[in-house]
Amino acid sequence: VEFCRTDSPLETLYLLQAERRRRFPDTYHTIPTLSRYYLLKINRRQRFPRLYAARQIKRGVAYFGPFLRKSDLERFKATVERTFRIRPCHYNIRGNDPYPDCLYFQIRTCSKPCNGDIARIAYLEDIDDAIRFVQGTEHDTISRTLNQIEMLAEKTRFEEAERLRRKLDRIKRARKEHREPYQDLWSFDFVAVMDSGSARTKKIALILEGHIVSFEEHSV
Repeated sequence: VEFCRTDSPLETLYLLQAERRRRFPDTYHTIPTLSRYYLLKINRRQRFPRLYAARQIKRGVAYFGPFLRKSDLERFKATVERTFRIRPCHYNIRGNDPYPDCLYFQIRTCSKPCNGDIARIAYLEDIDDAIRFVQGTEHDTISRTLNQIEMLAEKTRFEEAERLRRKLDRIKRARKEHREPYQDLWSFDFVAVMDSGSARTKKIALILEGHIVSFEEHSV
């Protein structure tokens, strides 16, 4: 019998996942092993990106988290969509292809890119503002918006300034509702310190881009 000793349930699950990935490279992801966290996915390469709840990880796509429960992710996702008017629909939006039967279209909870009400460049700016909010760095968005409001007020374009002021109010309310920032998965590099079988040593897990790459043991 070939075996590998592990000293914790986490190591056991990690080893099992690694072996399944090595022996079944095409189907290992369908075999339940680790209780994985949920992630907020934003694919900025889409023409008009939307937010997703995800567990599968692909290169070239932004992921933020982790969320312990899907319900937590769904509440946070709804807040971000409502605050920055990101489309929640599942249509393949190309622009100038309205969907008047869409509920979000009717109640005006998104910026309606399908109807051509917002250009792609402006929509992607809203996506960037949403990403800053997710990461807890929305102060850049707030300061830029305040400068825009002052400029519009000087030009007596008060209706546009009022729309931006309402956007600021939405951001502030959203931050009061969700105070926890979430990191980008690709910058999720950590050293996790764990107890070992001896008081003289500590076990550490090296985490690179959200993945455990190795376990090591060092003297205290």
